Amino acid sequence: MKKSHKALLVGAGIMSFGMTAFALVSYSLTKKLVKVALDREPPKASNRSRFRISGISEKDIMGKKISEAAERLKFSCDETVEIKGPGGEKLVGHLRLADNAERIIIAVHGWRSSWNNDFGLIADFWQENGCHVLYVEQRAQNSSEGDHMGFGMIERYDCICWVNWVMENLGSSLPIYLAGISMGASTVLMTLGLNLPENVRGVIADSGFTSAHDIWKHVTEKNLHLSYKMMGFLADNMCKKKINMSTRDYST
Repeated sequence: MKKSHKALLVGAGIMSFGMTAFALVSYSLTKKLVKVALDREPPKASNRSRFRISGISEKDIMGKKISEAAERLKFSCDETVEIKGPGGEKLVGHLRLADNAERIIIAVHGWRSSWNNDFGLIADFWQENGCHVLYVEQRAQNSSEGDHMGFGMIERYDCICWVNWVMENLGSSLPIYLAGISMGASTVLMTLGLNLPENVRGVIADSGFTSAHDIWKHVTEKNLHLSYKMMGFLADNMCKKKINMSTRDYST
């Protein structure tokens, strides 16, 4: 065999090995990231990964003020509410009533956060301005049941269940507003694509995203500094296995 042919075969073997190794690394990393994104129980030692993914650290936000406000809100609600989600999952909410209420807000927290943490700073303002507020716990987080989060794609149906509960228990005379932050913002925006009663008058959406695909691509490329081409294909398939929807199946 000529040396040039032998060199080509060796080069092809090295390239094939490199591509296989790259595919394996991409699969392993994507699997971990999808687990962090969707699973109720994230991988061990994922706190550091969480802040790399979100792009913020606990020190970057007004940690002390948020913690104090969250603690106040936690113990100031009038009632804890439980309903069944579309698949029979237990969903938990916390109702805080206002005197002479003029409206009802359904407040939806963000990814791997909590109702009192995300809304503690605005809770008193809402109450002082005539708002009954139902703070809901998103599926697969905190006290609500479910194995996987859905980045708004499946939570929008939970939001409809909460609207129905409000109508049945607080009446239909007051206008209802859906409020959300981060993934909660995308949840309430996606809910607008469903049939809603006429007294749902608007949405308050803070820091939402267009779709799971768009936010995962952004985080992978901007925060983790990785290519999303192969990872995006893998993530779509993994997501579909977990929640029966791919990252591209629904958008705000």
